[in-house]
Amino acid sequence: MRILVVHDRAEAREEVVRVCESAAPGAIIAVATDYVSGKRELGGELFDVAVVDLTLPHRSGRDEPTYEKAAALLQELIELDDLHTPGDIIGITSDPAALTMVNVEVGPHLMTVISEMTNVDWRSLLADRLVYIQRARQARQRSIAQHYDVDVCILTALDKERQPFRSLLALDSEPAVPGAERFIFTDRDHVQRRGVLLSIGRAGQPRAAAQAQILLNIFRPRYLLMSGICGGVKDKVKIGDVVIFESSIDWDYGKWKTPKASPAKFHSRPEPLSIRDQVSHGALREFVLRGDEELAQIHARVKAAHAFAKRPPGLHMGPCASGSAVVGSQEIIERIGGVNDAIIGVDMESYGLYAAKAVTNVVKPQVLCVKAVSDYCDGSKNDRWHAPCCLLSAEVVKLLMTEWLPFCPTQPQGRLRPSGDTSP
Repeated sequence: MRILVVHDRAEAREEVVRVCESAAPGAIIAVATDYVSGKRELGGELFDVAVVDLTLPHRSGRDEPTYEKAAALLQELIELDDLHTPGDIIGITSDPAALTMVNVEVGPHLMTVISEMTNVDWRSLLADRLVYIQRARQARQRSIAQHYDVDVCILTALDKERQPFRSLLALDSEPAVPGAERFIFTDRDHVQRRGVLLSIGRAGQPRAAAQAQILLNIFRPRYLLMSGICGGVKDKVKIGDVVIFESSIDWDYGKWKTPKASPAKFHSRPEPLSIRDQVSHGALREFVLRGDEELAQIHARVKAAHAFAKRPPGLHMGPCASGSAVVGSQEIIERIGGVNDAIIGVDMESYGLYAAKAVTNVVKPQVLCVKAVSDYCDGSKNDRWHAPCCLLSAEVVKLLMTEWLPFCPTQPQGRLRPSGDTSP
């Protein structure tokens, strides 16, 4: 906890600091002695509590302390944006006139006002308030951490993977995170939902894990989704297909060993992360079985923008590999296949995304990576399929948000069917 003590009288100021140290062990305590230094501290740092003397000089040693200067500082805290308002403000004074005036003017904005003149020990009163503030702050943090805020956070590795969402969603700047954008969408029950979109700006597991954790801590989403492009395993998927990462396998985690008179050999020791235990898994399975018609409509829009994308995309859900380097070698693909012969796709971010969900200390989201296959991770890699695959995966993510994913525990899995539909 950070505490600011603004008091011009040295003896009283030191006593207030001692009370703060005793009541809030480990707290970081800053001190200001007048209006100018108090304003400087409040403009530069964030404080949980400010203990403010209700009579302050403009500058210590030059001016007489007055209620007007203290009131001006408090009024600026309330009204201006250039100062950081503390979580709680405690007024303290030995001036009867200041005690009377503060109750009329800025008193309602203070947590409490403590008089140094009363027969009651003001030190005990101050200590009690500080203990309460700490307990209330901890309770608020626990409560906030266990409740969802926004409904969806969409993360992309590259800016070109984010670009299709600019035409699919109505985006506005989200000030809480630099570069983030917010949007409103309607789910399958016609309920308006809130979302946040962010592009990391580069590929790789570390950045994906770090940015995902930032989104989780700030927005606490019900769903953490990733859209973009990936490599595919030839003979299991085709270029232009859509892959839902049912699990992410950190194929490049392990140990290099060098036997005598032999070249170094890599021994993989992956720890796969799966989404099978998520409520949304049933809806995703049904989407794979029943989503052909909607996928065909998406393909028509993709083909209209990219004429060479003629083949209708296939839809797959299965285990995928995730590593920290671009894979462009058939030899490496065969090594990845040796980790798990069911792997259908390869990317550089999904494991970071799934790991962020696994270790977060706030309420856990349902996490999902949906990507389109733009190459086979071999020597024939090129960028031709990047744009249509970015659009395809973004369209599928939007479709899942608006038509398939359940947002409430009571919602059935899978898409809601029209009344009277009794098909299996």
